[in-house]
Amino acid sequence: MLSIRSLTGLALSAILLVTMSGCGPSPGAEYAVKTLEITHRIPGSVQGWGMVLDPWFKGGQVNLEDLARTKTMGNESMKQIRDAVYAVEVPSDPKAKEFAELVQGYCDWQVETFIGTLNEVSELAEQENPASLPTLQKASALLQPLEDAEQEWVKKINAQAKKLGLQVK
Repeated sequence: MLSIRSLTGLALSAILLVTMSGCGPSPGAEYAVKTLEITHRIPGSVQGWGMVLDPWFKGGQVNLEDLARTKTMGNESMKQIRDAVYAVEVPSDPKAKEFAELVQGYCDWQVETFIGTLNEVSELAEQENPASLPTLQKASALLQPLEDAEQEWVKKINAQAKKLGLQVK
């Protein structure tokens, strides 16, 4: 059964180590590094959900006050990350613009889909605490597509970062 904890380390895990290659970084590469540095905060934005809901996924009860606080902080944190990515000036280079569209789209997906789903799971926990097996299965079914989608986003972002001259490890 999938839990939120399995998702907390996944966000952009494949692009956390980015190094410049060549003589000097292009404006597009500099843009990519700046935005990737901002997106490194994404796992921390969802980490609270994993810690708070972990007992619930193991058949125990979730502390509803902690869950409410985590939801508020996680939602706000993710929106701040998205806003920070959008605030970075995009160079006129077509590859940089393509990267910008991709990383901004990823941040939008994080806010609208990823966080939206975590909020749905949180609502399940609020409604049924502790959860029955069918509720846990429903929560896991909500989370599973996120992991697959996250991996796809990471692949696309890595590929585009390489086009900008970055070496992705």
